[in-house]
Amino acid sequence: MTIATRTTKFHTTLPAGFGAEAGKPAWLRVLDWLAAVDGKYRDARALAEMPDYMLDDIGLTRGEVTGHRR
Repeated sequence: MTIATRTTKFHTTLPAGFGAEAGKPAWLRVLDWLAAVDGKYRDARALAEMPDYMLDDIGLTRGEVTGHRR
């Protein structure tokens, strides 16, 4: 199932469920997605740069942060 969006000049077909709000313009949903991906990346980088004692304080191990199992 796809959702079709129309502008004055272009017709775009997006996968169903793309973005949280079906009434939101496609370009705004793409920007929301990019912001979410960027936020996850920045969070992962910040955790990766934390020393082990700080990770221990918040209940994480270095392996959990980097994706490796110890």
